[in-house]
Amino acid sequence: MLSFLTPPGRSRSPAGKWRKGDALVTHRALHTPKGNLTRITRVVDGINTVWQTEHWCKSVEDVDRVMSIPFEPLDYDTSDFERIRREVGERGVIMASLGDPLLFAAELMSMADYLIRAATETGHFARTAAALHERNQINLRRMLSVNVVDLYRICGPEYATPPYLPPALFERFVLPYVREMVDLIHSFGAKARLHCHGRINRVLDMIVATGADAIDPCEPPPDGDITLAEVTRRVEDRLCIFGNLELKLLEHGSPQEVEATAQLCMDSAKAGGRCVIMPTAAPINVPPARKTEENYMRFIETALAHGRY
Repeated sequence: MLSFLTPPGRSRSPAGKWRKGDALVTHRALHTPKGNLTRITRVVDGINTVWQTEHWCKSVEDVDRVMSIPFEPLDYDTSDFERIRREVGERGVIMASLGDPLLFAAELMSMADYLIRAATETGHFARTAAALHERNQINLRRMLSVNVVDLYRICGPEYATPPYLPPALFERFVLPYVREMVDLIHSFGAKARLHCHGRINRVLDMIVATGADAIDPCEPPPDGDITLAEVTRRVEDRLCIFGNLELKLLEHGSPQEVEATAQLCMDSAKAGGRCVIMPTAAPINVPPARKTEENYMRFIETALAHGRY
């Protein structure tokens, strides 16, 4: 993802690392013109994710400390791109993942602090998001200028879906910024896909209004609040729809449930095309459990058997 902080090593001290049980704990310090900040992360053996147990920002003043760091645009190394392009060939598309300003602002602090500050310190939060967007656009333009891939996935809008924030704040903190990101991506001839877990029913029209070419992962109820059939009906031919097959089904469901759900996805959105059936997330267990792996294969086999026109 694009970073709005200075490149590693410019403002950060070396990390302190230690083992605690089955986890690797990392402590970092961030030196800013307005004072120092600290963060602690935890990675459990065999789990491919990072938990922040202490965030950079514990107060509004900490956010101001982060924003006081002199901004230096990033440089991008694309030396490995041609090898990747040759390996992919005609078998797939190459995608890059980006963060929007909301993602960068929200992940500076705990989820609880983010929700409280976005709702009660809205003016300060809005100024932070606007400043991050300006930096983000500079980095995105630099990325696109040195190399353009097929598809760019924009992450972050899910931080403003109900019940986290009301639709009015989705309109304020997501719509204008993502629309400008999409416009910039389009100007370089690439496509944009908006990544948004959770309850998208009340913000779906705004997602369409960003101008994005696709949306993922369109979670079904009860994790989401809208069916794939209804998403398909409302977006018509304006968006390509990715997802809808819940990862938890692949992890815990029976082969028969996986096959039936994959068939339901295709029955709901296959007509007219513009739908890519895929899991709503990737497994974080390394290696995946045998049951998950077998259900993945059942899902793929079902899609290949019934997905043809």
